[in-house]
Amino acid sequence: MFTAVLNVRPAAASTEFASGPFALPEGITAGLDGGYLLSDANKNEVYSIPSEGGAVTSGATMGFRVFGEIALPSGYVDSGQYLAYGVTNSDSDGVAALTGTSGLGSPVPVIVSPGAYFTDAVVAPDAFGTIAQGQVVLANDQTSGSVPGAIDVLNFDGTGAFVFATMPNDAGAFGLAFAPASFGAYAGDLFVSDDRSGNLYVVNAAGDATLFATLPLPSGYVDPGLRQIAFAPPGFTLPDGEDIGGDLFVSIAAQNGGGGVTGEIDVLNAAGVTVAHSLVGGSGTPLDPRGLYFVNDATLLVANADPDVLELTPDDFVPGSPVPEPSTWAMMLLGFAGLGFAGCRRARKARPANA
Repeated sequence: MFTAVLNVRPAAASTEFASGPFALPEGITAGLDGGYLLSDANKNEVYSIPSEGGAVTSGATMGFRVFGEIALPSGYVDSGQYLAYGVTNSDSDGVAALTGTSGLGSPVPVIVSPGAYFTDAVVAPDAFGTIAQGQVVLANDQTSGSVPGAIDVLNFDGTGAFVFATMPNDAGAFGLAFAPASFGAYAGDLFVSDDRSGNLYVVNAAGDATLFATLPLPSGYVDPGLRQIAFAPPGFTLPDGEDIGGDLFVSIAAQNGGGGVTGEIDVLNAAGVTVAHSLVGGSGTPLDPRGLYFVNDATLLVANADPDVLELTPDDFVPGSPVPEPSTWAMMLLGFAGLGFAGCRRARKARPANA
């Protein structure tokens, strides 16, 4: 007799790391004194979160929709300052602005790019084609959904940026991450997530983008898609002993404007296979993930557009994909038929859109 076994998610072990007057928390990065900086794309503010987390009461106003901040490394004329990036409130022009050594200073724009929409940034760890080691790479999602996204690179002298790559097939460009040396044939390549679909792309040193994997998206919400991405440090190990350090973590947003419930974080290996996924994501533990920041090999901070900041550990992930393969579904249905089981389905209570 065949017995169908469903991959039922246990209760989430994740905890709330920080709360505050957030509306759409997007980027999270290291700040001063061991703390963190959280960018809010709807409130146009950057919040300083202490190293121990907790309640956050006030932030610094940026004057534009800010998706994140990044510290400028040596080699830049403004080295040591933070660069905030995002888009104007009218969603018409991309903006990148200096915000001082704390990341909380009054913004001084260095880029105002018509039609751009800056969503993520990363520092190149090595020379990569026309990108020099230490240059800041920006994801440009473009303000029109009919225009493909691009990968822009900030000039060292602060006089603007140049285009390194254009995404294929009208794909967006939202999350960015350079693969570590352990990531097989794609070691050192640039990975880019598409917020307009479930597609994940890899860009080589020549600036050519190819499809790496396609992930299923949550249903029942407004414009879900892939968001920020990050590679885990070595040693991030699941409870069963599987080390998924060095693998790619991908935020899958439940709803474009935040407030979704059934988002998740998928973990992909160098073969493009989903080897693990987050436990959280349901009416009792709503998840709408955006920015990912690994504190160490046992702690992952997640900007949750529900909205708050979550602290996840390896215990918050289970092996495998949350969506069974088609052959698995077929076996399950055969098993149910053999048992004379007519089938049942649990109704999932969803939060109303834009809650």
